[in-house]
Amino acid sequence: MCYHAWIIQCWKSNPGLHPQAPVAFFYCSIATPLVFPVFPPNYLSLLISSWHTAHTPVSCLQLEAEIRGCLDFLRPLWLSPFQVVVIPVRTEQEDYARQVQQCLQAAGLVSDLDADCGLTLSRRVRRAQLAHYNFQFVVGQREQSQMSVNVRTRDNRQLGERGLAESVQRLLELQDARVPNAEELF
Repeated sequence: MCYHAWIIQCWKSNPGLHPQAPVAFFYCSIATPLVFPVFPPNYLSLLISSWHTAHTPVSCLQLEAEIRGCLDFLRPLWLSPFQVVVIPVRTEQEDYARQVQQCLQAAGLVSDLDADCGLTLSRRVRRAQLAHYNFQFVVGQREQSQMSVNVRTRDNRQLGERGLAESVQRLLELQDARVPNAEELF
């Protein structure tokens, strides 16, 4: 079932949803759960109708990408399936990047490693932004020697170099507090 049909079906079957409702679950066409706070029932209807008027013909994948992009700010750190990606600057830092990833996973955070040597650093950072990772930890030679990470957010804010232990601890605090804007509070 495509995203478009599921959203319409959900709003028709749950007409009483309102902003005070706790959480609604929407499933996309690739069977990955996307969870976000509920908006007034007409919000997604307006989004869908504006999409149809601006883009014809519409495919389910285009609509899904648009909805994910529009609702990206609704996916806080504690709900995100893409919390942190570790990006080594060069292949020499790949072992340290794996250590950082293992440290994040040991702490219970969802983390990935993007060590694609075929892409430049800026392309890997952009790919992480497009995948909607809440945070990108970039590690280079300086970070490796100081056991630190260079922190970026999904909206391309560079938060600077922080200690690895300090960064992991802060992510856990933000996740446990279930703050909606972890990128701003980091």
